[in-house]
Amino acid sequence: MRVNWTRVGVIALAAVGVAALTLAWSARGQQRRNNESMKKTLMETFDMSNAIIDTDELLAPGVPKDGIPALTDPETAPAASAEFPGLTDRVVSVAIGDEAVAYPIKILNWHEAVNDTVGGVPIVVTYCPLCDSAAAADRRVTTKDGETLTLEFGISGFLYNSNMVMYDQTSMGIWSQVYLRAMTGPLAGTRLRTVPIRVEPFARFIAAHPTGRVMTTNTGHNRPYDRNPYAGYFADGERVFHDFHWRDDLPVKTLGAGVLAGDDAVFVTKAALEAHGGSMTVPTPRGDVAVTLTDAGFAFDAVPEGVDVMQVFWHSWSAFHPQTRIIAAPGEAKTDADGGE
Repeated sequence: MRVNWTRVGVIALAAVGVAALTLAWSARGQQRRNNESMKKTLMETFDMSNAIIDTDELLAPGVPKDGIPALTDPETAPAASAEFPGLTDRVVSVAIGDEAVAYPIKILNWHEAVNDTVGGVPIVVTYCPLCDSAAAADRRVTTKDGETLTLEFGISGFLYNSNMVMYDQTSMGIWSQVYLRAMTGPLAGTRLRTVPIRVEPFARFIAAHPTGRVMTTNTGHNRPYDRNPYAGYFADGERVFHDFHWRDDLPVKTLGAGVLAGDDAVFVTKAALEAHGGSMTVPTPRGDVAVTLTDAGFAFDAVPEGVDVMQVFWHSWSAFHPQTRIIAAPGEAKTDADGGE
């Protein structure tokens, strides 16, 4: 589906300096207002070879490379005694082995990617406010020559299907958070492997992990972490940041759990989980995935090898995975509920 706006949508984006970069345009004037000079600069900055997407569809809204600064090896503190975030605030939590870390979304709003190590595993924790998409992935990838690389990610300044576009500092190719692939460069087509996450209130994380840790606001950047620059965007259920193609089976900002087993994609809506008592076992060709609804989002607690999971809005998920199956509450989707297409 391609949306046509007749009104102006305004979104504040975390950008250079203390203030957020506020961008405003309507879809009708999008191509005129798109920062072609910035796009040209970004195209020359990154390795755009071997592209597996149509790079003409990349959007450069005006944020430069690293204008939204990713974090690496962030400071953490004992969660049980932390003053930030608030107990009801949302966090993306990762537990590997005996270690558990919570990443406040109030911080992720301004940085979008965190390169960290949890339980000895190098991971990148990602959050895109434009599609409320949260995921964590192993930063180790294997090249076509069999070499294992541990990548460090930054934020490119591009958007694709309204989703954040990262880059890796080794190859300088660009990567999609929702697509979980390198889209250009020598690693084009290489997939990231996700690790299970929980999007949950901070209090729930502390209860489950009393010795867990939380990322602090001591990031080295001056940002108003208590302010949500995307509040207006989230308040409007129909507002989409830019023009792209998605399926119209569900309302654009339907929040769901995305489950990917190879090329088999499933999208589970919040209403579907509520109809099943708040939890569900999602079958995939590689095994069953346990998905639970929290007071703040979705949690994945049992994920088989070779299955990737994330929280995400419908519009971006369906744009990347147009053949996705939908698990919805009866009458919620245009496709058959509880079974997909």
